[in-house]
Amino acid sequence: MTVRATRSPCAAIEARSQNHAGSLERDLLAVNDLMSPFFAAGFYYKTFMWPAAFWEKLYEPMIRRAAGLGTLSGLPDPDAYGRGYLHPDLLVIGGGAAGLAAALAAPRA
Repeated sequence: MTVRATRSPCAAIEARSQNHAGSLERDLLAVNDLMSPFFAAGFYYKTFMWPAAFWEKLYEPMIRRAAGLGTLSGLPDPDAYGRGYLHPDLLVIGGGAAGLAAALAAPRA
């Protein structure tokens, strides 16, 4: 049986809403849904590079809040792990044609 956390209360999970501004009933970020036909796919962040002083104090926090990245608790991880690996056997950077080709060729190497 599948239980959707978004529809059913879960006692073991502390969840908070994200990706909204204002109340959930009157979400100010919903304007993005209305304007989506006019936005190109992707995000051109260099639009927000001027003035430079605004990036760190205004633009970046605003974009991160809208993206719904969430927050960390700051508490230590309560789980125990038998081993930890700091070095991958293979790291593919990039999702373009070359990155995809490298990821597909890696098991055959």
